[in-house]
Amino acid sequence: MRMYKLFSYIVCVAAALAVAACTHEMEEVAAPSETVSLQFVVGDFPAFGEAETRAIGTPDVGKTAWEFGDELQIRIDNSQMGYTPCATLVNNEDGWEIKDGNICYRDGITDVKGTVLYAPDYKMLKDGTVQRKDGAGGGRNEYIVGTCTVDVQNRAVHIDFSQAQRNYARLRIASVPHKSLRVRFTKFAACPDTEASAYDYNNVVTDQHGNAFFYGRMEQNGQIQVRYGETLLTTYTFSQATETGKSYALNAPFISAEAMGYEDILNAVQAQVDANQTDIKILFSESAGGRELTAISEVIRNQSEGSIDLTVMGMKSVPTKGFSYWNVLRSLQVPDVEEAGLEAFKNCSGLEVLTAPKLTTLHSGVFRSCPKLVSVTLGAVTYADESQEAVFDSDRTSGIYLNVSDKQRILEKGTDNIWRSTEDSYFSSSQHDARMFMDHTFQEVIVWW
Repeated sequence: MRMYKLFSYIVCVAAALAVAACTHEMEEVAAPSETVSLQFVVGDFPAFGEAETRAIGTPDVGKTAWEFGDELQIRIDNSQMGYTPCATLVNNEDGWEIKDGNICYRDGITDVKGTVLYAPDYKMLKDGTVQRKDGAGGGRNEYIVGTCTVDVQNRAVHIDFSQAQRNYARLRIASVPHKSLRVRFTKFAACPDTEASAYDYNNVVTDQHGNAFFYGRMEQNGQIQVRYGETLLTTYTFSQATETGKSYALNAPFISAEAMGYEDILNAVQAQVDANQTDIKILFSESAGGRELTAISEVIRNQSEGSIDLTVMGMKSVPTKGFSYWNVLRSLQVPDVEEAGLEAFKNCSGLEVLTAPKLTTLHSGVFRSCPKLVSVTLGAVTYADESQEAVFDSDRTSGIYLNVSDKQRILEKGTDNIWRSTEDSYFSSSQHDARMFMDHTFQEVIVWW
């Protein structure tokens, strides 16, 4: 351990009072001081143990030891000082050292005690109170109180967390490494707060293991929602309140295939199928196209009709016939797709729900011959090509709930059989009132924001 300074002050109270009695003025008497070397002895980090884990998903013990950069905040409990001595320690390659503040006590005192705080989201003020750091989000880090004892004779400070009590649980989201997630809690009391409320965390970056940790208390019927972008990865509702000191895990998986080759995509999707997963989510690069989709199809094509719920993220454009004849699909989400090529979703006999909230450019035949289709979600469509065939089956749209953006404008059909947007709002038009869109009558046309 590296050695650092302990500042010891002798306060001459008797002398000060004597001066005041003679002069009727208070005068501070300069106290001699002694500087000595000090050793910091820090006990083990109080990890959530494997034995305490109640797993919703895959168990993980998480943080088990002190790491470089960790900080501890010390407060000396000595009322005779006239103020509260505080110091912040930091763990670096040379051991624990004082980052700021000092450790002080009255000379002659041998029983010097204090409290120590591990709370990355909080800072200790000069008066010994703690305050949340600017920009720190509640519930993202722990709040653990330990004890501090100054061994004056041996010039050492002993820090101990062995008796530390947690009044909260640990909640772990297990997903893909180094990805930004959106996490929403309801009925969550973020550590160390006690009032449960809703929390939205919009940029939660997972660590190298794919984990994101939260600390707090979930009440009964509290819920966690995890999204990547606009895609819902998973939802979990707690049937009972969490227990203090327990660790919980929730899996929110998807396949991160931005840099995968054909064979790697095959293997990743095959692993999902082998594990009897029917809800498959995969992330591609923006430029992904037919080859990547072929890799998925190669694996799932022999599954039962309408048995697979597929989400394809990242991809901006569906190529010609990209999903055509994918009869295994029950639902398809393409949250980032802006353009669908010729017959992109045609002949999907098992498809019931298609969600494409950014899709604005449609080519001929994209939704033809999908007999079970009951829900379609689009963006604000600006271009629809029907020069070769209609976008929808005219005899099927009456059974379809069509969801379009609140920014949707009226589409007008040109002599070239291409629909183009105008400046007029669709939702204030007679077409909307009549449930008409592109000359097709739907079960309902619903606006979404």
